[in-house]
Amino acid sequence: MKKKGIGFYFKRIDEIMSMAANAHLKKYDITCSQANILFYMLEKGKNVVMQKEIEQEFGLRHSTIIGLLKRMEKNNFVRVEVNPEDHRCRQVILFDKAFELGSEMKEHRKYMDSLITGALNDEEEKELKKLLTKVYEHMYQDNDKCEKYGIKEELDDKDIIKKCKRV
Repeated sequence: MKKKGIGFYFKRIDEIMSMAANAHLKKYDITCSQANILFYMLEKGKNVVMQKEIEQEFGLRHSTIIGLLKRMEKNNFVRVEVNPEDHRCRQVILFDKAFELGSEMKEHRKYMDSLITGALNDEEEKELKKLLTKVYEHMYQDNDKCEKYGIKEELDDKDIIKKCKRV
């Protein structure tokens, strides 16, 4: 059997988690990506967040966020409108339906985390978090690596590009 690289396991874990989350969230007519946005807004404790802030948090393109928000708006989770204080900005406002789903999403997230860490003891779980954080932070630390692998050109989020330029 051919030895698999680390990226294979990251990808497979992400796929399994996304499939499980989407299957669970289907009954609420929301996808994992949309739920992540709701969860982000709920965790911030705000019912109004600027669209640009969401784009930056998730490192997604403007057009991708627009599509996600339109579907969320259609399903009455949010409303997107022009910010009355700065007409260049759009704000995302949570509806009651999003708040109602919040506790359910929190419980499901705990369950998904338990799937990942279920085979680990407390010390191994802490070590895994430490290593994953280290890998995550390293991915954008070195500008040469970002350019070498084409990451810099693929990302249009200025905050992530700034991270690429850090030394």
